[in-house]
Amino acid sequence: MIAGNAFPDHHEEIVKAKELGVPVYRYFDFLGNFAKKYTSIAITGTHGKTSTTGLLSHVFSEFAPTSYLIGDGTGVGVENSRYFVFESCEYKRHFLSSDPDYCIITNIEFDHSDYYKDINDVVSAFQEMALKVKKAIFACGDDEKLQTIKSNVPIIYYGFDEENDFQARNVVFNPNEGGTTFDVVVRNDFYGHFKINGYGNHNVLNALAVISFCNYLNVPVQLVKDRLTSFHGVKRRFSETVIGDQVLIDDYAHHPTEIRVTIEAARKKYPDKKLVAIFQPHTYSRTMTFMDEFAGALSNADEVFLCDIFGSAREKSGKCPSTISRKEFRDHIFCTIAMWTI
Repeated sequence: MIAGNAFPDHHEEIVKAKELGVPVYRYFDFLGNFAKKYTSIAITGTHGKTSTTGLLSHVFSEFAPTSYLIGDGTGVGVENSRYFVFESCEYKRHFLSSDPDYCIITNIEFDHSDYYKDINDVVSAFQEMALKVKKAIFACGDDEKLQTIKSNVPIIYYGFDEENDFQARNVVFNPNEGGTTFDVVVRNDFYGHFKINGYGNHNVLNALAVISFCNYLNVPVQLVKDRLTSFHGVKRRFSETVIGDQVLIDDYAHHPTEIRVTIEAARKKYPDKKLVAIFQPHTYSRTMTFMDEFAGALSNADEVFLCDIFGSAREKSGKCPSTISRKEFRDHIFCTIAMWTI
């Protein structure tokens, strides 16, 4: 039996399984042990894990038999596969249950305030993770915190800054033609011209992480180009539904940074449309910690509608400040948005 993070040890099914002598494994422990059977590639970071895992799986599986597990609940097991690509979550340092061969780290920001004390605590967890990687790390060099990470294996940096090993240049968002184009320079040498279907700098960085990894493993550049253009995203990450002349975009943007880049991507793809944000906060602890930052990110929309806070199963213990009322939450957010837009 594999138990997910939402189920405490006293959950009735877990208790019954133990009474019956059924082995019970925590999801992150199972994942770490399963990955040992393959050449493993862990994708982690505060933001962009799911999208990058989905993109790498889509590209790399065309090069070699690859099994993968994505945070949107999808995955594929390929018989006789040599590689395993998986999303590795930093919550409660769960990613330390794995010893991956390769690791992509997209960024480091403060999140999961019900567990981490501050940003330094988060950085220390990623530092510990980096020391467990066995072959190479691919990290966003534009992130100052990632620049401080030490490792026993090579670290390949990607990003927009010129100091990166892999740099994106000449980024062009094409709302009329669809997608984004950009050039990639590897240590000051032109590597190729690429196109993706997504919008926003964060999607360029996700693609750049995949490009740098594939280059390191000698995946043909044309294969990478072709697969990038045929990728149409993962579940609940800028998922679009068109109804008449309206476009509904569903995105699990639960951190202020993620809200900001989602709105940015929507602006770039639909520059002539009115942008209405409907936001449901996830967890009381995160909502309390980032109240003002949420307001700042949401102020980039033309209109904002707020839903009730969606609490997490782990907050039922009463440890988190879940006493904030619906009115207090909405009044604070809308007041702060008004200050941002003056």
